[in-house]
Amino acid sequence: MLPLSGSVSFVLYDSALFQAAGVDKPGPGWTWTQFVEAGKRLTRTGEREQWGTMAANSIPLLLSLIWAHGGELVNKEGRRSPLAEPAARQGIQFWADLMQRHRIAPLPGPGQNLQPNWTQREMWFFTPQPGQPIVIGDSSTAGNNPRLATMFSTSVPSLFGGMAQGPRTIQLADVPKAAHRGTQFSLSAALVVGTKAGDPRLALRAGMALADHLLQSPVGGFGYPVRKPEAALLRRMQPRLAEEDAEVIASAFTYSRGVPPELTQRIFPALSGKLMQPIQRGQATPDEAARAAAAALDEALR
Repeated sequence: MLPLSGSVSFVLYDSALFQAAGVDKPGPGWTWTQFVEAGKRLTRTGEREQWGTMAANSIPLLLSLIWAHGGELVNKEGRRSPLAEPAARQGIQFWADLMQRHRIAPLPGPGQNLQPNWTQREMWFFTPQPGQPIVIGDSSTAGNNPRLATMFSTSVPSLFGGMAQGPRTIQLADVPKAAHRGTQFSLSAALVVGTKAGDPRLALRAGMALADHLLQSPVGGFGYPVRKPEAALLRRMQPRLAEEDAEVIASAFTYSRGVPPELTQRIFPALSGKLMQPIQRGQATPDEAARAAAAALDEALR
């Protein structure tokens, strides 16, 4: 199976809220400390709620923090999960602190499950309260609903949707960095070739050559080139991309990392059910949840 295109994590941010709060827009080298500082200035309580970011159930944010602090989901040998080791736990603790200590992200109450949904010019996070979703991206339709300044995502469908109408306030920024820069890379399209090779070694070399060619070539439609795309190439492929956003996407692909495809179906249930939800509900400490999630991934690897 040869990779054709993929996606990486980005920070989506509401540029209008940043400007209104007098907070500088995210730069290429910003850090997690700066992210928290900005979140505190962007968070408002009272009659009109406004939050710095969305952390609850955000796997892109959680993974970015784990990788940025030097942690990993799976060790290099692919035999166990180091999720409970100090570096990964530091990232997990940072994720929990966004809700519980810094209070720049909403903490879901009992029975609440914040889920995103794209519209043409904004993103809504639905809650059990009808008519009170959290909104990012368009002040003209937010009304008195809570506002969201930033969020982490592995896809940017609004860039390819109806963004031509109305004010464009959703923009892209790099993932902040700590000891490292970290973002998720996942395949969104691949080519599977079946053949009976008379010379397996020759077939392997041919397959590697084809994969190398495909990895360096742009993919049409909504796919991105997988390796080292230039911003100008991305804009030719997607004319609606703003120049600044194309630069962010091109930069993100240079520090992506992969997840073993065999674990794809097991990673998200382990992170959500064993780690994130117990922490959010106060049922486990970050260290306890990290050990439970690591055990679930170890079982999947076995």
